[in-house]
Amino acid sequence: MSARQVPVNASSFSLIFFVIAWVVAIPAQAEMPVRSQQDSTTGIIAGDDQQPQTVVTRFYLVRHAEKVSEFGDPELSAAGKQRAKDLAERLKDAKIAAIYSTKTIRTRETGKPLAEALMQTVKEFDAPTPGEEAKPWAKKLIDEYAGKNVLVVAHSGSPNSRGSLPSLVSALADGQEVQRLGDEYFHLYIVTRKTVNGGLTETKIERQKYGKAPDGTLKK
Repeated sequence: MSARQVPVNASSFSLIFFVIAWVVAIPAQAEMPVRSQQDSTTGIIAGDDQQPQTVVTRFYLVRHAEKVSEFGDPELSAAGKQRAKDLAERLKDAKIAAIYSTKTIRTRETGKPLAEALMQTVKEFDAPTPGEEAKPWAKKLIDEYAGKNVLVVAHSGSPNSRGSLPSLVSALADGQEVQRLGDEYFHLYIVTRKTVNGGLTETKIERQKYGKAPDGTLKK
């Protein structure tokens, strides 16, 4: 007695072919590599396990703007308040995650316009002395804001004075030497730190200008 043959039409062949193709495609899709992409809010470039993870952190540092007096704890002058607005305009698109200032009126008021524009508050810190005291201050910021951008408002002064821009920039740049500038208010330091897979590969210091110089010319 012969086995009964079941007729197979074209539709059955199409269904069988589709199922086989679907089963074969599953492992191929699972093995497809994931392209790396950068998170614009954190500065972290991430990919699959075979791709290196790059983290870019930037610190913007400025001296406080012009003040009304050389004595006590003065507030900003009219020119200083305008410079603070210029700073806010300059950094409004820099994705600033935090704004820090030393515990003085003039530094706090310098960061205030940007803080208000970004709906943040100015965070105060005790100005460290250069050297060993500045290292843990810098490390705390570097660890807390990895992959982000931070503004720090401090003071002019020699590299050996408390809370001076040269000492703070140097601490954030792993001890790179920074010479003191003049008493101008328009200098803007940018410290860029780049790490790959947790290891520091590059630290760069840039010096730019913002706002207006005493002669009224716009600094860029």
